[in-house]
Amino acid sequence: MDGKRDPKKGVQFSECEALDLPGAGLFIQNCDPQLDDVNFTSCLGKKDTSYSYGSGIYSTGNSNPVIANSHFVSCKSENQGAGGYLGGPSARIENCTFKLCQSAGFGAAMRIASTSCEIKGCLIDQCQSTTIDTPLIFYDIPLGTLTITNTSITKSVGTGTQGGALRVNSKSFRMTNVQIVDITLNRPTIHYNAQGAAGYIKTVSSDFTDCRFEKCTSAQRAGALSYTNSAGILTQCTFDTCIAEAGNGGAVEIDGTSSVAFVSCIFTACSSGNGDGGAVWANVIANAISFKEGSVRTCSATGSGGGLFVSLVSRTTGTVKLENVEFGKESADLNLCSGSGTDIYVHTTTVPSILNPGTHRRLLHHSKEYRNQHFRRK
Repeated sequence: MDGKRDPKKGVQFSECEALDLPGAGLFIQNCDPQLDDVNFTSCLGKKDTSYSYGSGIYSTGNSNPVIANSHFVSCKSENQGAGGYLGGPSARIENCTFKLCQSAGFGAAMRIASTSCEIKGCLIDQCQSTTIDTPLIFYDIPLGTLTITNTSITKSVGTGTQGGALRVNSKSFRMTNVQIVDITLNRPTIHYNAQGAAGYIKTVSSDFTDCRFEKCTSAQRAGALSYTNSAGILTQCTFDTCIAEAGNGGAVEIDGTSSVAFVSCIFTACSSGNGDGGAVWANVIANAISFKEGSVRTCSATGSGGGLFVSLVSRTTGTVKLENVEFGKESADLNLCSGSGTDIYVHTTTVPSILNPGTHRRLLHHSKEYRNQHFRRK
């Protein structure tokens, strides 16, 4: 498909194959197609000596595709983008389904290389990536903008070091009402780490609102989200039964120069095995990490910080702020850890302060800024 075209509707692509070529189903170049009810089934991109991007659909050049009400089922790529590889200035995907898609490279559902992309009302279900660094949705445009709304990613498996469901390196990333449920991130080999079953985030700014992360499991660190050198805010998001099996951050890991704020977020039954921070682990090098309202309950760590673990060792001016955060009070919803700091552990080399449980509890329920303090429950 080349040049300006009229909208296409009701087209079926089934059992299409391409060897060392992009777009087994549909190749788009330098046009602005509007695809409605265009379905791709069992399309296969085979790789021999070259590449096979976008088994279902491939767009490149000055293309701005709009894809709506379409289905990508059982598409496979021996390289990247089993459902689609979308390049060009912009792309919009609305009310589409990606099911049982499988990729050996970036993007079992989609690899997106558009400068601006919007994903709305989509379902990604039972997709799988099989080799090193293969998230379901891959977006690596440092100056780009990615928006995902009203979308569900479920019952899928990622393999790699950074991100199971999502891997995003961009200028701006926004998610609203996104459900990421029952996602597993496998470790490719013993020589690689695995972090962020729901997503690996490296952005200038990110804003997540009303999102749900449930049953996200990483073979190592960051059961749900991993932030590296990012600025982000999460509002009214829930983390339920997220697990880092062999590392820090049962639900969230924050590292590098990241500055992340949690507003009215709820953490329940998250855990870190062989690590610290049952709900959140943060290494504050610059800026701050903050928690306002919300709750942390029934989370656990084999190390320290059954609820939250924050390290201020690398930068003495780092801060952690807590305001009206509720921690478990009754025996049924207490946070647990094998080390120190049942609810919160703040690690620092300066001005250590150990507070008894009563004082610790009282302080956490008032607006405070903690700078270079070391808190733990006796």
